[in-house]
This record gives sequence, structure tokens and C-alpha cells, in this order.
Amino acid sequence: MSNKLISIIVPAHNVERYIDKCLTSLALQTYKNLEIIVIDDNSPDESGKIADKWAERDNRFKVIHNQKNMGHSTVRNIGLDVAKGDYIGFVDPDDYVDHRMFDRLLELSINNDADISLCLEKAFEDGKAEPDFSNKEDIIVRVEKHEEYIEHFMDPFTGPIGWSWNKLYRSQLFKDVRYRDYMLEDIILNAEISKKVKKAVWTNERMYAYRIRTDSETAAGKRDISVPAAESFWKTYEILLYNDSSFTDRYLLAVLGKTANLYGNCRKTHGKKSAGPIQAVYCKKFDMYKNVIKNMSFKDFVKLNMARYVGSLYSYMAK
Repeated sequence: MSNKLISIIVPAHNVERYIDKCLTSLALQTYKNLEIIVIDDNSPDESGKIADKWAERDNRFKVIHNQKNMGHSTVRNIGLDVAKGDYIGFVDPDDYVDHRMFDRLLELSINNDADISLCLEKAFEDGKAEPDFSNKEDIIVRVEKHEEYIEHFMDPFTGPIGWSWNKLYRSQLFKDVRYRDYMLEDIILNAEISKKVKKAVWTNERMYAYRIRTDSETAAGKRDISVPAAESFWKTYEILLYNDSSFTDRYLLAVLGKTANLYGNCRKTHGKKSAGPIQAVYCKKFDMYKNVIKNMSFKDFVKLNMARYVGSLYSYMAK
């Protein structure tokens, strides 16, 4: 039985409706050697007080109260600066986790000598039925070397590799690595972390309950986040340039495709005028990397050229 300390970092701001369920799920973890760091980011509601009550009855909880609101990235960095664990995990305060999650991720990491272990999520809409964690699928565990792991940054949906909260990290991975102030701060951090990952282990077990809130800033259709999202993807490209040219050229094309999709969806959702800024970003990148685009498949070549020169048609086709 391992006695490794796991530090779990929980940022908290205006989540009094949800945080008790989140912290309850952490207190009831089957793995007991935990340090649960809750950072109250100057929340005007009762979030900090709820966390304090947990600290009063369970000495594994440590609560930090910020004197001013500092934002999600800075709050997580505060947690990283004080964490003492051999392993690091993150949980968002409006979500909750399977009671076995950190036990299972630690087991997978140790048994496979992996730098990072990952599970999947169960997403649900706020106000609707909250999922349990009964597993109805055959459990599949996959071990990947570095070269296999970073390929996931090219997946059409980069959530699983880009999220912070579905992972257990060896704490050494965070040496000289911290969150940056970008819209998609998680994927940028994980791109940096991935450079150090020699071996990763995945399980298809869904042990994290992810709450979709319509009141969040990034909720679908609420506001246009296409430009800062594109900036985040292009930052990951800059970070991952250290890899061989085969990978970086393919990843460049993947990021161009993601930027084209951001443009197409923005134009479709918010209109031609609103899509002007992200169109400008896409056209600049397209023109900059024309020579690389020539080497891609015919289908993708047509797609990227359509986004560059026939935006109205591309936005109509965008998914």
C-alpha cells in the first residue's frame, strides 16, 4: 500500500451552491493520504466559509483566503507553490469525483511507472440529474510513451489531454512550470508538462463529474472567445516546437484547422462582422505557413483554402 502524499488543488470563487458536494467527494476518497488545498479567491459568497468548516473537522484540508480576486490561473499557481505532495491533482469546485478516483489514478501511475495518469469524465448540465459512477463499460488501460502521448494534442477534441482535472501528475513535472494567463490555460500548461512526460497511462473509467454551467463566461453562445482561444492553441504550437519536424509540421496543420473552425463557428454564431478579428488571425497564419499547407492532404488543403478565401461557404459547413 502506497503512502505517497497527494495534493489536490481546488480554486473557489462564487461556488457556494456546489463546493460542499465537491469537498465531500474529496473527504470520502478511499485513498486517505491527501492534502486538500482550497484557495478562496476573495469570493463574495459563502464559499470560503464552507471550506473553513471542512478544515475545522478534517486536518487534511488547508484553506487559503486571497485578499483580492486573482483569477483562475494565479489561484492554481498559489496552490502549486504550497503543495507538498508527491503527486498533484486538480478538482474544480463546481464538480465532484468518484470516491475511488485518486486511489485508482495513483495505482495506475505506480504500477506502470508513469509520470501522469488520466481518466475520463461524465459531463452533465447544471440543474439536471447528477451522474453516479457506476461503470458500464469494459475497463481499458492504455500505456503510452512520450511520442504517443503528445499525438493527442492533434485530436479533433483535445479536452482529455488538455484538461487539468482528469489527471494525477508526479509533482516533479511542475518544476519550472506554472499556469499562464491565457483563455485556455489548461491546454497550455499540459503542453509544457507533456515535454517532460516519458510515460503516461490512461483508463477509460469515468471518475470525474464535470458540471456544464450556462452562467459561465465561456458558455456556448454567450460571448465570442474565438481570438483568445486561437491564441491559446498557437501558444501550444510554440511550446511543442521542440519536437521533431514531422510532429511540428503536422501539429501546425492541426492548429490551423482549429483556428479555421473557430472562425467558421464564430461567423455562423455571431455573424460576419463579429468574425472579423478571428478571420484576420486565420488569414495571417494561413499566409505565413503557405508552404507547409501545400504538403497536406487534398481534402485538408481544400478545407483550409476555403476558410481563407470563401469564408461564407466555410462557415456554412463548419461544425
